[in-house]
Amino acid sequence: KLGCTPEAACGIIGNIEQESSLRPTIVNYKGATGLCQWLDTRLTGLKNYASSKGTNWTDVATQAEWVIEELKGKDPTTKSFLQSKEGLTPEQFMQLTDLSRAVTAFRRCFERCGEHEANDAKRLKYAQNWYSQIVKKDGGSTPPAGGGGGTPGGGTLPPLEEVSLEPPCDEEAWREIGMKRSE
Repeated sequence: KLGCTPEAACGIIGNIEQESSLRPTIVNYKGATGLCQWLDTRLTGLKNYASSKGTNWTDVATQAEWVIEELKGKDPTTKSFLQSKEGLTPEQFMQLTDLSRAVTAFRRCFERCGEHEANDAKRLKYAQNWYSQIVKKDGGSTPPAGGGGGTPGGGTLPPLEEVSLEPPCDEEAWREIGMKRSE
């Protein structure tokens, strides 16, 4: 439905888990809000998008769709950074088959957090956990730690509503982000 490879999708989700612990209503100390911690005009864009679809901006599917809309150009800075920092068009990003590159490119071009708060290793770990969960439905295997690999078994992502948003992290990872699985 979202038009991307499992690697690109899991790179996005790994970043989202790092940013918001997958909580669509979370607000940080700066006022950044939602799964991707949107702020200012980008948050307004999300809210306007939700309104135009007749959904609530806190809806996970609406936020996921807005991510793709921003990647495709609704946020011109993201599109510009993909080109200038990664040498990618939005379409090329969506077709990445290197999980590590998808994680880093999304963080640098979409999330745009500072290098001191990036924690790419954790973002990649989350992405690998998601990849493992998603490709198991398709009979694939987890990509190597450095990313790489194609889509195992010719895999495609299942529809968003079939993917559990409970992270496939172990209890220790939940403690690291200050949550319990039941929360």
